[in-house]
Amino acid sequence: MTEKSPPLGIEELCAELHIEHEICIELVEHGLVRVEHRDVRRWLFDSHAQARIGRAVRLHRELEIRAADVPMVVELLEERDSLRAEIESLRQRLARFVEGGR
Repeated sequence: MTEKSPPLGIEELCAELHIEHEICIELVEHGLVRVEHRDVRRWLFDSHAQARIGRAVRLHRELEIRAADVPMVVELLEERDSLRAEIESLRQRLARFVEGGR
């Protein structure tokens, strides 16, 4: 989900991801994503939250990671991805610097 998606309510998100409401609620309660309202029916998930929950559900299903541990794992994976992107950017800048000095 790299492109911007319209915000989804819990009904639409759960249908899209084929998950039970309880799983989504549990992930929110464990801090995977922030919601603005206490009322579950008013929750809206932007594209970033949709991607995080999708990733969390895959980890929970495929690797059987406990729902309580999923937010930490998602956070670590996102940090790893960010560091990899930064390393690639620095490599490109270094290559241009080295090539410019010749």
